[in-house]
Amino acid sequence: MELERALLAVPGEALYGNLRAHKRLCDRKYETLRALLARLRTASVSKASGDVLAEIKREIEDFEAGLEEWDRENQARMEKLRRRVALLVSEAGVDVDKVDLSREAALSPDTSGKPATVARDRGSVDNVSQSAVWGESAVFGPGEGLIDATQHRLQRFLVDFMLRQGYFETARLAVERWELAPFVDVAIFEAAEPVLWALRAHRCLEALQYCAEHRRRLARMNSTLELHLRVQEFIELCRAREVNAAVIYARKHFNALLANKPGTDASPASQEEYALVKRCVTLLAYPPDTSCEPYRRLYEMQRWDTLTEEFLSTHFELNMLPSVPLLDLIMQPGLAALKTRQCTLKGAAGVMTITDTPFTDPVSDHVAVGETVDAWVGSTGQDSDREQRSGTPLETYSEVPRDRARLCPTCVFPFSALAKDLPFSAHTHSILVCRVTGKLMDEHNPPIVLPNGNVYCSEAVEMLTQEHSGGRFVRDPATGHEFSRDLCRKVFIM
Repeated sequence: MELERALLAVPGEALYGNLRAHKRLCDRKYETLRALLARLRTASVSKASGDVLAEIKREIEDFEAGLEEWDRENQARMEKLRRRVALLVSEAGVDVDKVDLSREAALSPDTSGKPATVARDRGSVDNVSQSAVWGESAVFGPGEGLIDATQHRLQRFLVDFMLRQGYFETARLAVERWELAPFVDVAIFEAAEPVLWALRAHRCLEALQYCAEHRRRLARMNSTLELHLRVQEFIELCRAREVNAAVIYARKHFNALLANKPGTDASPASQEEYALVKRCVTLLAYPPDTSCEPYRRLYEMQRWDTLTEEFLSTHFELNMLPSVPLLDLIMQPGLAALKTRQCTLKGAAGVMTITDTPFTDPVSDHVAVGETVDAWVGSTGQDSDREQRSGTPLETYSEVPRDRARLCPTCVFPFSALAKDLPFSAHTHSILVCRVTGKLMDEHNPPIVLPNGNVYCSEAVEMLTQEHSGGRFVRDPATGHEFSRDLCRKVFIM
């Protein structure tokens, strides 16, 4: 449920914001009407009283229109929240009617004593249009009928990843095709895009407007985004050597902070903010090409990248979204389960390098993650004199496994970067699964290594041998090469 927290938190926060807007509307209209009624009491001329009454009537009509608009928005948000709750409840295999999501929820009369059966039309999750038995992995989507829960979740996470990467048009097409509009908050990511473009263009104005719009909520979060934006604007003035403008800017925005020096018992965050502003003001005495630390670092252009990352993390936290893509979160447990200590070998660039050998057939297998074939394969003196059917010597294939398990998810790009900081798998022994048969390789079905280093279970090798060349040769489904059955050897895991 931690992965799905944002699915409910985002519309819930939107409802809360709508209630705050409603309260502000009521307070504003109340003050306006109270002032008009006070004028009406003091009005002595009938004409003046008529003007005040007409103004009161306009305010009341405007108030009613505002309430109607607020009610429509509130109903839309409530409907979105209700649909998302229904989705999560159905994924959990719970009867929606027992949860009582709405008054209209009703159990189909022909499903008494059976698993929960509810169907919904395209307009609302509460309108019963057909019935179907809920399975463990089936949920109701926005359209009619059932969809696979895992597939639906994956689609939502893919759209979330697209939006975080800025592929808005692709995300919109995916939302339309997969009918995910009630379950994806595209507007949150679109709202951040203008600010991101401005920060990448080294401009703080849009981000400062964003901070002004959400000042109260940012203050509750103890966010330092606005302070860092102010510091960056001051740095840019110093970079341009606009000293007078920088002094005026510092007096306007930094005086209050510098005048209240935090004591020794102050929080570390307050002391850090004070030290940052103090160093920032000292930039007036240092040119942009200074080599003096820490002022040289304040002039670095990489600070804009840091500001962009801070804005994104603040924006996601403000909208109850995780700071990393949901797709990464669901992949990390699987990568951690596959990661071994062999996966951490470093290449010349500090990361394991994988050869660019094309691999198009997913049917082939290789040695278990992180293991090497070389230590397992025993050979006789006659093997060096043999050649496989295509005429390529056996030694040609002895180096193939050295490119480090091309099918290992933790070793290949881009998953290697995602698995870099993950813990190692708790398995003390490798588990080998044959890609041809899908069976475990053990003492009853031992692994067999071909001369090119690819490993299959003995059942698969026998099957491949019988399918090709009358049982004398085995054809590797990964490469298409054929080898003499005598060249295949058992693999022993030490």
